[in-house]
Amino acid sequence: MKSITLFLLILLLGLPSLPAHAGNNYLILLDGRILETEERPVNRNGSMLVPMRTIFEALGASVSYDAGTKRITGQYGEVEIVMGLNAKEASRNGETLVMSQPPALIDDRVYVPIRFVSEALGAEVEWDAERQAVQVYSETVGLIQKDRLPVTDESGKSFILHSEGNLRLKWSHTGKYRY
Repeated sequence: MKSITLFLLILLLGLPSLPAHAGNNYLILLDGRILETEERPVNRNGSMLVPMRTIFEALGASVSYDAGTKRITGQYGEVEIVMGLNAKEASRNGETLVMSQPPALIDDRVYVPIRFVSEALGAEVEWDAERQAVQVYSETVGLIQKDRLPVTDESGKSFILHSEGNLRLKWSHTGKYRY
């Protein structure tokens, strides 16, 4: 009996400790690949929150947090996102936007709504209910203003480009359009 008790005690001491929200199985997929995070995403009232550095840096942006003002600032090229801890209003380049869930302090880490941050940087976001995954497509990051380009074939007929995955375009232009 003592050996069984000792075995169970050793087994329990050998298990890693998990934070309270670690029981979830949510995935974050960035361009089809699992985004590995130290801390797991948190579903808060239907909005997925992730540690701020996880999503900003994965999308190529820098991020900082001022604990005194509780202000989060993310920067990607010309795009600046400013959010306040527990505040539903945020700004992108000075334009006020409303989030479905505000950033929150969870287990001494700042968590932000992944959809808001991703879309504010220009990425596309989808929820995959079957896989319990947030899918972020970063190919459009930085393309906040989505202009229609005058894309035509050799005969001058317009066409639409479709892609499933990464796509790089290389073109030249002639005429009056500057792109």
